[in-house]
Amino acid sequence: LMQEATYGTLLKADRRRIHLLIAERLRSGETAGMPPAIAAWQCAEAGLHEGAARFAIAAAEASVSRCAMSEAKISMELCAAQLKQLTRPSQRRTELMLRLMEVEGVVTTALEGEGSTGAQAVYSRAMQLLRKQPPDMRMEHFPIYWGGWFTAPNVSAQQSRARVLVADMESADDDETRLQAFHCGWATSFH
Repeated sequence: LMQEATYGTLLKADRRRIHLLIAERLRSGETAGMPPAIAAWQCAEAGLHEGAARFAIAAAEASVSRCAMSEAKISMELCAAQLKQLTRPSQRRTELMLRLMEVEGVVTTALEGEGSTGAQAVYSRAMQLLRKQPPDMRMEHFPIYWGGWFTAPNVSAQQSRARVLVADMESADDDETRLQAFHCGWATSFH
């Protein structure tokens, strides 16, 4: 309570300056060991939106690995808010948005189910963005393709998505990615 009371007495400019000092150290790697969720908050309070988004995604991914989906949602919301602050389109912003959508797809599927409209909507938005990207970025975000295929509402839609997945991954440099794409196509045909 004393800490919160003291923090509340600081001027906004002083708070931001303190958060900026901490965030700069975080970004330079000087303060290892700080949980990503706290690092994201520090960067957000400092007005470093891209850094906050990166740390928030890392926090969400760490939460997902512990099956803490509600915690992941909080970090995803912070990330989304920080990405909205990045108004100029850029490759880094697009990359962060795709990473966020990957995590969002996993969390929504886990909380609502694979056939839920929420999960389908997340992967649909992600696929729309991803299909506009160069082939190497598509391969890097294969989990979005897989999620789109996995959450298809019926076998017909799954077959259509499998064809897209296989076609888009045909030129992938990674044998594992191509194998996974062919596996999705095979599994759909098998069913």
